[in-house]
Amino acid sequence: MDCPVCKVAMMVVEYDGVELDYCVECRGIWFDRNEMEWLLLKGGLRIEDLDMKASTRTQAKTAGETERRCPLCRRRMKKMSVGAEPPVIVDRCARHGGYWFDGGELHAVMRAGLPAGEWEKVALFLNEMFPEP
Repeated sequence: MDCPVCKVAMMVVEYDGVELDYCVECRGIWFDRNEMEWLLLKGGLRIEDLDMKASTRTQAKTAGETERRCPLCRRRMKKMSVGAEPPVIVDRCARHGGYWFDGGELHAVMRAGLPAGEWEKVALFLNEMFPEP
């Protein structure tokens, strides 16, 4: 599968039976349907805990977000807003239910979207799989 940003082949990272796609060029991460839920469950959380909602055009533009296409179907993904001001803007394919996180966004989403104290539950796992530079 090719990265929706760099257009290069992504590396498959397997952890505990789940395969995630990771771009070594831009550090972006693709989660297939239900893989995001799996990550959160590892920390004892649910997807609803992230308070993820559709992003406005203004939020996306302010965050410098550009259009991303799903690496599976090539359709334009929807922008989703997570957390308070400023929100973290991520991409979601409506057709496949997958999520695209640009480099650094996954860590930011977990910090911004999880209740106080909950971030630590998934931080060790994230840093093991996708260390911040």
